[in-house]
Amino acid sequence: MKSDVVMDTVMDVVIIGAGMAGLTAAKQLQHRGKKVAVVEKSRGTGGRLSSKRLPLPDDQSLTFDLGCPSFSSETPQFKAQLDKWLADELIVPCANQPEYYVGRERNSSITRHIAKDLNIHFSTRVCRLEKERELWQVYTESPTGEQLFCTAEHIVIATPPQQTYDLLPKGNSLCPLIEHIKMEPQWVLLLAVRSSTELKIDSAQHPNIKSISPEHVKRGAKPDDSVQYYQVQAGEEWSQETINWERTRVESYLLSEFEALCEQKIDIIVSHLHRWLYSLPSNTPIDNKENYLTCSEKIHLSGDYLATNQSRHGLECAYLSGISVAKQI
Repeated sequence: MKSDVVMDTVMDVVIIGAGMAGLTAAKQLQHRGKKVAVVEKSRGTGGRLSSKRLPLPDDQSLTFDLGCPSFSSETPQFKAQLDKWLADELIVPCANQPEYYVGRERNSSITRHIAKDLNIHFSTRVCRLEKERELWQVYTESPTGEQLFCTAEHIVIATPPQQTYDLLPKGNSLCPLIEHIKMEPQWVLLLAVRSSTELKIDSAQHPNIKSISPEHVKRGAKPDDSVQYYQVQAGEEWSQETINWERTRVESYLLSEFEALCEQKIDIIVSHLHRWLYSLPSNTPIDNKENYLTCSEKIHLSGDYLATNQSRHGLECAYLSGISVAKQI
């Protein structure tokens, strides 16, 4: 394969993944004077704080939170971070659940704020890591095969465990530690409906729907009182069973179940179905108390799946893992 040098420089740390864990680690390391590069295969930041803008028929649009609808804290460390974001007017309490928080405009604005002033390369997929002397060679995909992106002393992989496992060099000591850790898939349906009265929906007992979040009320006032919009998260088992279904079949089912829960005919303005391939952690390590994993070869793993014993909330888990992994580099 042809190999062209993209960034002819030596970094202290290369971080793969621009979700909460990777960005938090990058910010901490940069504050300490480390030379850091973040590489992200998608076009922007996000992870659990991704947002989606949907166009409406009247040339307007609605913005939905595509990942976690809201978040809170269980640890003093993350509570302090939320208080700082609150003081900076980056987040606001949920209007309908004041003990929870959301991004002031949208949740993805939080990761964009963290990413500000970081050295981030979007739409860049790392395909191989190779050790040469004391430095890691980081190769990325290119139209001609692969290219040398840069070299680095430390590598932090902040991606779902399945993707992390595929990136680890063969025989690396971290491979058996994460081999059986999985992030399960999940379907998420976003929809806007027209209704003059507030829909009363209770999904608590539904076998295949995990939650329904009324997006139109959590930030308070909205521009059009006749429009309501929701995020519908499918359950873990059902998402796993149907992950290879045609998208139209999945969307049709979730829409019909939503309508059944409303107990009335609904006027759908717009809908969008999203498939998270790696959403919900399962088979997580029960004896990992450090929030991260590391090896003598200076590869470090970070992510919410490594901090699940510390918190029930995925965003907080990712944040704690990013803080912890940065401290030991």
